[in-house]
Amino acid sequence: MKKYSDEDVRSMIDRFSALNDLVPLNPITNQASHETATKCLGALLDAGAADENHALAPIANLLGEIISDYEARTSKSRSLFAELKEGMEALAQMRGRTWNYRVIETVHDGDVSRAIHEVHYDNGVPISYTENPAGVAWETDDDEPRRMLDRMREALDKPVLREADFIKTN
Repeated sequence: MKKYSDEDVRSMIDRFSALNDLVPLNPITNQASHETATKCLGALLDAGAADENHALAPIANLLGEIISDYEARTSKSRSLFAELKEGMEALAQMRGRTWNYRVIETVHDGDVSRAIHEVHYDNGVPISYTENPAGVAWETDDDEPRRMLDRMREALDKPVLREADFIKTN
């Protein structure tokens, strides 16, 4: 694990402060900061951050999580982030990009293991999968874990994928 020097920490503080002046990355505590965060997320998505390969996608996802956390704490029935996520998935599908859960077989030092991962496709061709196996976590929608587990069960009925099944982009 990397050890950070005092200079590294000061640099992180300076960079975070500069970024936080543009993108509110602190927990939301009131409706005004919620509106600011929502407008900022909209601007990020308009700039292309809905595409997972866009440089701003990680910031948009983090801001979406912050918004979602506030909305869950204030008992809104449906989170804005959940709606935006659905919209991002619909946009990706229109562009020929989809995802599902699949069993991925990996070999490390001769040991074979299998796990369920999210797999991403471009026009039906698998292009990538998540580094870590899929987990089951949800916000407040009690039906979400059932839907996730149903989709994971579907993965067990499909052929197992291996590293060679993914197109090489480099």
